[in-house]
Amino acid sequence: MAPGDFVRTIKQLADLVGQVSIITTDPEMAASARAAVDLLRRDVVAAGIVPGALVASATDDGGPS
Repeated sequence: MAPGDFVRTIKQLADLVGQVSIITTDPEMAASARAAVDLLRRDVVAAGIVPGALVASATDDGGPS
């Protein structure tokens, strides 16, 4: 897997987990999902993320707009 593909995949996973944290009615699951997003969005993955952006649109593939 190419490094760019890895970063894009992790960003998509973080977006999905972030969406789970928003829609779940279980406070423990929401907290766990938010913690998972924090762990996923670090190092090289975090380098391309706009601060404060928790969830990208469902059609965002991480590529150029």
